[in-house]
Amino acid sequence: MSLQPVSLENVADATPQAIPVDPDRILVVDDDEGICRYVGAVLKGAGYEVLYANSGEAALRICDQDPSIKLILADVLMPNLGGRQLASHIGSSHPQIKVILMSGYPNLSGLLNGIASRTEKIRSECNFIRKPFSPSELTHKVREILSQQAGAVPSQSL
Repeated sequence: MSLQPVSLENVADATPQAIPVDPDRILVVDDDEGICRYVGAVLKGAGYEVLYANSGEAALRICDQDPSIKLILADVLMPNLGGRQLASHIGSSHPQIKVILMSGYPNLSGLLNGIASRTEKIRSECNFIRKPFSPSELTHKVREILSQQAGAVPSQSL
């Protein structure tokens, strides 16, 4: 895998006014290391604790070992176990962990909406943010999802 340059400009604009004393732990899952670094830098700048996984399988192992993870940000399209499949596994094995799927493919949001409308369980797993996103868009989405009560149906930001 080749590394591509990642622009971290404007990451500072995502910093909240007050850094949480006990930051939420977020797992970033993407097979693109550049995306992981960018998302991690934004979230760390906003006061979150960040872990990384380069595959859905690795993410499942991390979640099995770390009960403090509050949120997973996962790419939809990854080899073997993609983000939607990961969300389904997490919904069954770790229902307390919230999931945001991310993708840069423009037609994917319509597909996710179609899937989400079929059942409430899948809908609850399909929070979505489209790449590329700004630091403020990312931190806003993360705060929105983390602040939702358990069992609440998420809004779709497509």
